[in-house]
Amino acid sequence: MWPHKSVDLWALVVGIAGLFLAYPLAVLGHIHAQWWRDRFAERSLKSLNKRIEKLEKQATEYEGKYTLLSEGEEEILKALEGVALLVGLGVAILTFFLLLGVRYIPQLSDYDARRMLGLGLVSAFATFLVEVVIFGRFARFRIRRSPSYRKQIQQSIKRLKERLAVTTTE
Repeated sequence: MWPHKSVDLWALVVGIAGLFLAYPLAVLGHIHAQWWRDRFAERSLKSLNKRIEKLEKQATEYEGKYTLLSEGEEEILKALEGVALLVGLGVAILTFFLLLGVRYIPQLSDYDARRMLGLGLVSAFATFLVEVVIFGRFARFRIRRSPSYRKQIQQSIKRLKERLAVTTTE
């Protein structure tokens, strides 16, 4: 038996949990994405060769096309990305509380509730545009020029080639 029969309470709890877990899970996903791609590539020789070719092509493209950032420049860009994510999270929290206020504050007139709802939806849409369009371009700019990302690609290529050598000798 559920401790509370109110669906609103459960929606509030799940919403707050999702809001506070979204950022850490996104960071973990970003950190481990390369690892998961490499793991899935190890399923067969064909996919392993394909993954190695893709990484080598990517490394060659990055070396030839994009100038390398210094360590300080990369750290500054990482910090700016973090600030952008925190601003987006702050707007998401503000939107959540605006929408929560529309639902749970009975003293609001219909006009005020519609204004808060409209403000919440506009801020959610603006956050989406900023995070996806601007932040996405910013992150791609940094990654293509990042010495640490290039080193990570080279390490993945080396590890996958070692795995390929072990697999073909078995």
